[in-house]
Amino acid sequence: MDVPFWVGDREFTETDLDLIRTTVQRFSQFSHEEIVLTLCENLPWKSPNGRLKREACRNLLMELEQKGVLRRPPVRSQKTGTNRAEQRGTVCQTKLCASLQEVSPVVVEPMKPEERADWNATMAAHHPLGFTRATGAH
Repeated sequence: MDVPFWVGDREFTETDLDLIRTTVQRFSQFSHEEIVLTLCENLPWKSPNGRLKREACRNLLMELEQKGVLRRPPVRSQKTGTNRAEQRGTVCQTKLCASLQEVSPVVVEPMKPEERADWNATMAAHHPLGFTRATGAH
C-alpha cells in the first residue's frame, strides 16, 4: 500500500500504519469492535462532532486485510455475558394492579445475592430486551 494515503479527510502515514499493525497484533484477543475503538482513540480519528470514526476504521481494516497489509484476528461470537447458573432461577409471577397511591410508600432496595438467579430469570422471561448481565460499574 502506498503511504501516505487518505481516508476521507485524514492522511495516514507510515507511523499510523505501524500503530494499526501493532494494535491489531498486540490486541488479537479483543473483538473487532474493541480493536476499532482502540485504534480510533489512539490515532486519534474523530469526526468534527467529536465522535469516533468507527465505520471508516472498520472499512480501513478490511481494506488493509484484503491488500495483505495486516491480518485481523478471527471474528469471535458475541456472547451475551450470561452464565447458566445465573439463569436457573424461578420466574416471578407476581402481578400487581394498583395505583401508586395504593401501594405507597415504594422503597427500592438492593438485590440480595440469593435473589439474583430469580431476578435474572424474571428479566429473561418478561423484559422486551431479554436478560444480559450488566458489565462494568452498575
